[in-house]
Amino acid sequence: MNTQIHSLLFPQSIIARPHPTEAMFHGVNIPATARQAEAFYRSLPCVGWVAREFCRQHPKTDLDQVLKLSLEALRLQAGALSAADSDDHEYEAKVMEVIQNALRAAFPTFQHELKNVGTEPAPDPERRPVILVADDCPITRLLIQTELRKAGLDPRLVNDGAEALLLAPFCRPDLILLDVQMERLGGLQTSAYLRRSYLVGHPPIIFLSADNDKDAVVRGFEAGGADYIAKPFERREALARIRAHLEIRSLQLQVETTNAQLRRANLAKDRLLTVTTHDLRSPLTAIRGLTQFVEDGSLGTVNKKQAETLKQVLSTTEGMLALVNDLLDVSTLDDDAIKLDRAPRDLAGTLRLVAWICQPSAQRKEITLRVEAPESGLNANCDETRIQRVLENLVFNAIKFSPSHTAITLGARKEGGLLRIFVDDCGPGVPEAEQAKLFTDYGRTSVRPTGGESSTGLGLAICKRIVHAHGGVILMRNRTIGGAHFEFCLAADEASPTPPSTPPALPARATRFADAPMHEMAGAA
Repeated sequence: MNTQIHSLLFPQSIIARPHPTEAMFHGVNIPATARQAEAFYRSLPCVGWVAREFCRQHPKTDLDQVLKLSLEALRLQAGALSAADSDDHEYEAKVMEVIQNALRAAFPTFQHELKNVGTEPAPDPERRPVILVADDCPITRLLIQTELRKAGLDPRLVNDGAEALLLAPFCRPDLILLDVQMERLGGLQTSAYLRRSYLVGHPPIIFLSADNDKDAVVRGFEAGGADYIAKPFERREALARIRAHLEIRSLQLQVETTNAQLRRANLAKDRLLTVTTHDLRSPLTAIRGLTQFVEDGSLGTVNKKQAETLKQVLSTTEGMLALVNDLLDVSTLDDDAIKLDRAPRDLAGTLRLVAWICQPSAQRKEITLRVEAPESGLNANCDETRIQRVLENLVFNAIKFSPSHTAITLGARKEGGLLRIFVDDCGPGVPEAEQAKLFTDYGRTSVRPTGGESSTGLGLAICKRIVHAHGGVILMRNRTIGGAHFEFCLAADEASPTPPSTPPALPARATRFADAPMHEMAGAA
């Protein structure tokens, strides 16, 4: 391998080294059309990265040959790449495939994919800051190299923007100095390509130019520049600017490292929380069921004292189960990652199923639970299980904050292209100044449950995530006659739904679902 190129790949010192990539472009005809040339230049960071990783894994390979093969493959495929309509990640993946196919044809022993695209080993704390300098004037490059070395920095010199694009993945610079006017590819275009690549690390870019025109300075900042140094530059000012941006860069990398560590720790926490809550849910569900079984007298007559004890056990168990369910949901539901099992559904049956599930809790507080909705026709393309979870949360929330001997209404209607589902209660409502806390994780207000029930502050946040994942909205307002009105809206669907969910036969003591008129919804969004 060329000694100069090897020193760039695996630098051990800051010995003087002329730029090794200039020869790489000799014999490679840059595509003639502007669109193909743009695709060629945009792809150069991929060439540099693949060549670097290939030679790391195959240290006896001639890097000059790898670069020439990669550049020629890129030139031949520039037309197809220029026609590709894809984002930057997808585009670079396609370029990687083109280059690696060419290398497989030339090197039969190379058959596996290069992995960990864009990742880098942990930085060496003793490593000097690397400054990539692109300037087509040899005298200017020599002056900059001398001053940077005197300042204890590690300069890497290239002749123009194309070479900067190719070399940047090799040296992973901490800062880039770009001359605005260069023969093959100017600084402004180079900056734009660097900003689009995920293989360079987005270091700060400082433009160098003898043009003091304010418009040129503005164009530099618009192209992604962090600063602008006018030629001829004053040594102390230029070094002060470079050091300031290096310090900012160092702080940014520290923040990124800390954030990555926090993300890993948060992921580990979520996994632990998911496993723990999942393992707790089954025994708690069994305890609740067995307690209800005893409370109903299925195992014999229950006296008054035993009934009170069983009621307390059931209340505590349901509180713990609600907490476990909320923690499990909040750890798995994410607006960006939630997966929905959508299908055309008639939610009329779902409303009645939820009322049946919530009825025992309402009965214990002597609360009447009513359903005000048509028997069918509440069609929506949704994940029925998730929507059922929203409905259960809203109804249980209403029961929790409602006094005894009141009524709760679970209702729905179609209005235009929307399906509007609501829950009305006769509780105290929520003070207007505290309503912003609703639908946030662990958001709690001064309003307390009327029966001493526990509250995690997660139920409404879970509702919001599920509704938003469906493209809907959820809101709350205080009713003029007292109580709270919670409502969420989904897009109505006229497609033929699957059969609606049907609740089991209600026990004799179940609360009768009254067919009262719809509650007024004035003021709702």
